[in-house]
Amino acid sequence: MRRGDRLDLALILLAAAYLVFVGLGGAGHEWYASADRVADGRVWLLLTSALNVVVELDEVQWLMLAVVTAAVIYRLGPRLWWTVSLTGHVGSAIISYGLIEIAVALGSGSAEITARESDYGISIVLAAGLGALTASALLARERGDFGAADRAALIAGLAGLAGMFAVSFGWYDIQHLIGYVIGFLLTRFLVGRKVWGIGAGGRFETPR
Repeated sequence: MRRGDRLDLALILLAAAYLVFVGLGGAGHEWYASADRVADGRVWLLLTSALNVVVELDEVQWLMLAVVTAAVIYRLGPRLWWTVSLTGHVGSAIISYGLIEIAVALGSGSAEITARESDYGISIVLAAGLGALTASALLARERGDFGAADRAALIAGLAGLAGMFAVSFGWYDIQHLIGYVIGFLLTRFLVGRKVWGIGAGGRFETPR
């Protein structure tokens, strides 16, 4: 087995372990993030906040994440899934927290209240994955190789985008849209430039 293949296998197993962990309850509330906590220097919470599922529709969220994760890994490889998931989750939090802190400085009462509230969940990882699915389908269309699977990925991705709009009405909720955009743009960048062994279909372009 090539070194790159071993790495991919390890990343797939790690993704499965992540899904199992959050599905069984995840981490405790002390690992939740908030704009104030991160501003105080607890930056590791940007990562650990993805280790819990929000109570509302938790089973539906977990099932959607499992399906989208499997689809992205199958279509584009585990390297891309981990890259867009981590970047989407952390990046969207940093952007939203920055906006919240600016709003607080400008005197926004709602932003000040939100900054103290817990921010956690798997929905931004899901949003980034949906963005990646959308991008993969559009890339296939640009290549002139747009099949039934690509059509299904595009429909799922756009339906996910509509869902992001529907639930993004609070300060923290804007992370859904930001995460989706990060997943979309980062996928186009990585696949187009074959970064870190990621090429069309997530396959290696050269032996490892």
